[in-house]
Amino acid sequence: MVPEYIKHAGKVIKEDDTHTEVELVCECGEKCFHVFKNEPTDEEISKIAQWEKRLKGFRKIEGMSDEEGNVFLVKRNIFGKIVDKVRISDMPEVSKINFLKSICVSCGREYVVFDNRIHGYDANCESETKDISYNGFVFAKVSDEALRIVVKYENNSESYEEYVESFGYVSREKFSNMFGWIYIYGYNEKSRRLIFEEETS
Repeated sequence: MVPEYIKHAGKVIKEDDTHTEVELVCECGEKCFHVFKNEPTDEEISKIAQWEKRLKGFRKIEGMSDEEGNVFLVKRNIFGKIVDKVRISDMPEVSKINFLKSICVSCGREYVVFDNRIHGYDANCESETKDISYNGFVFAKVSDEALRIVVKYENNSESYEEYVESFGYVSREKFSNMFGWIYIYGYNEKSRRLIFEEETS
């Protein structure tokens, strides 16, 4: 099944029971793109560095949770007493966001190839509507050369009807975006390479 979000820019090149492969094709007909992935800003890099510094003393990582459902990493002394803990939900959000976009080499149109905040199984299982901003991202080129892009999706193991029967109603569009894995490949005249992969569930 082709995810709805990429149908306007994708051509199915292979499909079976387990996977669907889609090649990006611009509205102008071009098949070569420059690909970009989000990178942390200086402020975010600082937050990540502080987080990593905070965790350096946690030689043996151990988890625990409180009555409110907060999950912590804890550090114990040689007597087993907890001497420090950090809440996992305090981890900088930037480390969780993966956003890739492509820009057509001929006409400059931009396409969202993947945004794990709104694409994939877990992102679409959540019932609340996300307030997604695309501003403020810092992007880095994945490759200096323009590439043909093929996106491979792991198909749902259950049909739309089976999902609705088990978990309740979702739109067909939302269901189509609930893939388990995504693999993004870049092709040039000589080779193929894996640009990005992520398990979304």
